[in-house]
Amino acid sequence: ASQRTLETDIIKETKPPYEQLLVALLQGKRDEDPLELVEEAVRTRSTSRLINRSQVDKDVEDLYYAGEK
Repeated sequence: ASQRTLETDIIKETKPPYEQLLVALLQGKRDEDPLELVEEAVRTRSTSRLINRSQVDKDVEDLYYAGEK
């Protein structure tokens, strides 16, 4: 018999896109900035090198249009 996990239960009991969101949160994957950039941001009190403005704009647009469906 296969072993039951929280992830398999989520996949079995939910449907996309909620399923995809829950699985992604459960897996805890995320982009990490290099330590040197984080230390520089703390030192200079500026996050400008940590933030990809074009990616932010794309994410905002994607979320906006996803909410219209």
